[in-house]
Amino acid sequence: MFGVKGLSKVKFYNWSARDRLIPILKLIDANYPTKVAKLLGMSRQHVHYYLKKLEKAGLVKRVGPRWPAFYETTETCKKFLTGCEGLKPSFVFRLHNCVFKYPILEKPVQPVDWRRVEKMNWSALIGSELGLTVEQTTRHVIVYCDAVEGRDPSELLLLAKDAADRVAAHLRLKYGIRLGEG
Repeated sequence: MFGVKGLSKVKFYNWSARDRLIPILKLIDANYPTKVAKLLGMSRQHVHYYLKKLEKAGLVKRVGPRWPAFYETTETCKKFLTGCEGLKPSFVFRLHNCVFKYPILEKPVQPVDWRRVEKMNWSALIGSELGLTVEQTTRHVIVYCDAVEGRDPSELLLLAKDAADRVAAHLRLKYGIRLGEG
């Protein structure tokens, strides 16, 4: 169909499939599948489903150890992607250095096991929860979000806020710390 062998195993004539598959193919070289799912706002299972289809078609191959799963695009896929460049505008928005601050309403029941960092005239506790960096000061918990990319800037902010809220809920369950609205 596109002059590339193996593409007949994956149906590319459907526009909704193109909207999902081409972004996955563009991002999979630099990221692991779960990160691709976060960046695109898809579920992990959805991305893994498409990766298995793409692997059977010979467009991606799994590299490295058994866990975590890393994939890279094949030469066939790279040729295919260069032919697809004009199908859809390729501009992407990026949200980075996004930070959410939550006021501490109730101190933690259990002590946090983070490292103490001395600032200029005070100290903070810095740790990692659910893959995001978290800083606890005397009055606030600050969540530093990962960089996210996508086509809709307002959706990027919602994705970052959702990730920060998940961390805040996790802190309540793990340490018993009650936080206000961030």
